Amino acid sequence: MAGENFYLLSFLPSLVGLGDPPPLSCADLLDRLHSLISPRPGQLGEAVFLSDDLLQREAFLTGELEGPTPTVLTVPQVRDEMPLPDFLQSTSSAETITETTKIASDAIWRDYFFHVARVARTWNSRFLTRWVSFEVTFRNAI
Repeated sequence: MAGENFYLLSFLPSLVGLGDPPPLSCADLLDRLHSLISPRPGQLGEAVFLSDDLLQREAFLTGELEGPTPTVLTVPQVRDEMPLPDFLQSTSSAETITETTKIASDAIWRDYFFHVARVARTWNSRFLTRWVSFEVTFRNAI
């Protein structure tokens, strides 16, 4: 496992200087992760980058962001012109969602965090397990 982490670090471009733009976009990094022999890095990366896509989606839908640049979702999905992936669409009935979540985006975030927890269990990722636990606990506290 430690050898894999060193390998992942070695294929990243070097940072030029503090404050300079990163030499690699999130989409480029995800492409590199998907190019590895194992599907594990790509799926773990998608789980993390998807949270930024969902934040961009909310910002676009409220008019705070004009040009979304998603990493995992497509631009039409961020603009709510196409449906989100199945794992982000609650399997509960509409009545259950209405009763348990006051805001539609709450159901999407709930489904997202369940998805991330499944990915973390599937790939036995301690980092992702701890991250999703922190995020859910933090959001519930707020």
